Amino acid sequence: MAAIALVLFLVWKFTSKPASQSTDKTADEFFNIQDAAPVANDTLPLKVGSRGENVKTLQIALNKINEKAGNKILPLVVDNSFGEKTKSMLLALMGTAYYPVTETGFTTIIQNSTFVPVLTSAPTFTTI
Repeated sequence: MAAIALVLFLVWKFTSKPASQSTDKTADEFFNIQDAAPVANDTLPLKVGSRGENVKTLQIALNKINEKAGNKILPLVVDNSFGEKTKSMLLALMGTAYYPVTETGFTTIIQNSTFVPVLTSAPTFTTI
């Protein structure tokens, strides 16, 4: 009896496939889902779903405008991806006229983020 059990075990052991060669498909394989690299789509107008360097520039500019306003909103993570948080900050800081971000709006936002006040008169100093 033990000899039969040993033979059956050996047959099973050498004829079964390892787990790595399983024929079971994962959900991704079953539905043919593939990991695709994000595609840069940062042409203007920018909107939710846009990605790329223009989005990165916009996020940096919004963070600078927010900082000038006293950090009233939690700063954005600069990730080159225009998501709901980027849209929310844009609307809060710039208003609805800037969504989606057109070329004119983009230029205005960048200018607002780098604005340096110009002195209209020379500062006066007093001697102590």
